Amino acid sequence: MSLSSFIWSVADLLRGDYKQSEYGKVILPITVLRRMDCVLEETKKVMLAEYDSRRNTGINPEPFLLRKAKQSFYNTSPMDMKTLMGDQDHIKENLYSYIQAFSPSVRDIFERFDFYTQIDRLAKSGLLYQVTEKFAGIDLHPETVSNTEMGTVFEELIRKFAEISNRLPESISRPARSSASWSISSLWRMTMCWPSLESSAPSTTPRLARAACSRSRASTWQSTTRRHASPCLGRS
Repeated sequence: MSLSSFIWSVADLLRGDYKQSEYGKVILPITVLRRMDCVLEETKKVMLAEYDSRRNTGINPEPFLLRKAKQSFYNTSPMDMKTLMGDQDHIKENLYSYIQAFSPSVRDIFERFDFYTQIDRLAKSGLLYQVTEKFAGIDLHPETVSNTEMGTVFEELIRKFAEISNRLPESISRPARSSASWSISSLWRMTMCWPSLESSAPSTTPRLARAACSRSRASTWQSTTRRHASPCLGRS
């Protein structure tokens, strides 16, 4: 079974409480949440130490945190998705808190995707812990799943979501389509060509190589939306 198929299989837990056309509202953002979780893992302790030393200085800590995280985003929570599993009774509150601890650009993505609504819905259905536990057990670290492989996984997830949505187009309103389209595009960009991996290349790396990565990311996304245009993924 491919990684994308394994991830999508988690949707089996949603049957009965979610319509098929709604699976992507949970699967897509939580996949990227787990990827971000894995990407930040190695620098988390150093970044948290920097956060503790800067938080009461009156100086904006963001540039320092980004430098320590070696990414274009960070998370100031001492928790990660695995430690969230240690408190089943407070999984909803802790997951809220964890997402809120991300840098503003990441929080905005999840807010536009209306992921907090899905967290609340999963909690009311008694599924939040099970779904989060499944994803916490998936290793999406860049050393395990490369940027190219992660992009392919995410494209496959988008395709599955698009195919289901195309069968049930009336289930998605226009405002939801616009928000989902923007959010999926943003999540895709976060998934492909992680800044730290590009910037960590030797200084002798030709600029054209880095530019090619950006062009590849953009063209891949455009190609995906053209092939799998749907009420959720259609161009606005």
